[in-house]
Amino acid sequence: MGREVYVHPHEVEQHKNEMQSSANGVKDASKLDKNELSETQLASITRYNNILTQFEQVLEEYFTLVESDLVKVDDIKERMIEQDTRLADWRLFN
Repeated sequence: MGREVYVHPHEVEQHKNEMQSSANGVKDASKLDKNELSETQLASITRYNNILTQFEQVLEEYFTLVESDLVKVDDIKERMIEQDTRLADWRLFN
């Protein structure tokens, strides 16, 4: 017989929300004001814009991965709740 699993969905939800807040904070902080940058008198402003665009693309990919992890957290939470419910039902009938 396997171990019994007790799920605390509110704790899982709290951790998920903290992950989401953290990811959103990093995402917001990564955006630079392009208006300020366009007014800067630099010879290589186009190169800096390209670097920033590539950086933003990498961050977007990172956030896509974080969001997929958040979906996985929800899926695992739901499966654990189902398993916990089945165990509770089994304990009632035995």
